Amino acid sequence: MIGELTRIRRENRAFDARAGVFTFDTGSDQVLGIGRDFEGQRLLALFNFGDREQEISLRGRQVYTNLCGRETVCGCVKLAPCGFAWLVSD
Repeated sequence: MIGELTRIRRENRAFDARAGVFTFDTGSDQVLGIGRDFEGQRLLALFNFGDREQEISLRGRQVYTNLCGRETVCGCVKLAPCGFAWLVSD
């Protein structure tokens, strides 16, 4: 798993050290939202610190790809207990 996360970080420009970084309200006090922007790529990182599944609504109609699983996400994302998602938009 660590090798896979390293590969994902290396292949996506939003992880660049020069990226703009911001936090955002996820609507849950159990889920931390961190965003990164660099060279036209936006990453939304969601981290569930709770012991229950969380469903987080995504604003707008933007379509995202979850880099950890490669599924397409639109509207909302479900996070497993202590789980996370790295969502990018093209």
